[in-house]
Amino acid sequence: MAVGARPLALMVMGLALLPLPASAQDGRTTGPRSVVDGVYTSAQLERGENMFLDVCANCHSTSQFKGADFEMAWLGRTVRDLFRLISSTMPQDNPGRLAPQEYADVIAYILKLNGYPAGKAELGTDEDVLRRIRIDKPAGG
Repeated sequence: MAVGARPLALMVMGLALLPLPASAQDGRTTGPRSVVDGVYTSAQLERGENMFLDVCANCHSTSQFKGADFEMAWLGRTVRDLFRLISSTMPQDNPGRLAPQEYADVIAYILKLNGYPAGKAELGTDEDVLRRIRIDKPAGG
């Protein structure tokens, strides 16, 4: 190794240990992610469950959004695909009525129903970020 190359290598390795900025942690500047990595928070899950019970459960049961049917429809697709479908077609009597963040909260609940873990950052509504979050097979599934 040339003189001066070693300090540079140590500096690069040290940079890798620094925490990422919040924008990188939530996926705004990173590459593809997976729902297996935990893309919603526990608090968001609770809001999503309450919204599902208040709005969605009037027409739907949770069984419609989990298990083999969910996997057949959504594995390999992105969270943006799910967000677009739900936000443009639900609730059935008034599609698009909910705020974008409320749709994201409901998606957090749907992800939990399918065994995907909570993480440290909330699932947002930025479609560019949602486009980079894949729906993969849950761990142990």
